[in-house]
Amino acid sequence: MNEGHAINISTKFEVIHCCKCGIPFAVPERIRRMWLESGDSFYCPNGHRQAYCDSAVKKLEKRLQQETRLGNGEYVGNSIGNDMAVKFLEAWEQAWEQDK
Repeated sequence: MNEGHAINISTKFEVIHCCKCGIPFAVPERIRRMWLESGDSFYCPNGHRQAYCDSAVKKLEKRLQQETRLGNGEYVGNSIGNDMAVKFLEAWEQAWEQDK
C-alpha cells in the first residue's frame, strides 16, 4: 500500500477593511495586487462593493502623460499653455508629497 505524500502550500494573505462597514477580511496577496492594477470591483463578506481608485498622484500622472510627450517634455496638446503646465507640475508634486 502506498503512503500519501504531503505537500506544503504557502499563500500570503493581506487584510482589507471594508470602506462601508469596516469589517476586516483577508485575500491572497496576488488577488489584491490584481484588484489594485485593474480597478475591478470586489465585495466584502457583508456584500459591500469595493474598488481601488486612482490616487491624486496617479490621476495627475495620467493627465501629464496625455498633455506632454514622455522623455523630452515637448508640449503636445492645445488644452494647456506653458504657464498652466508649470502649475500642473506643481500640483502633481504637492499631491505626490501628500500620498507619501
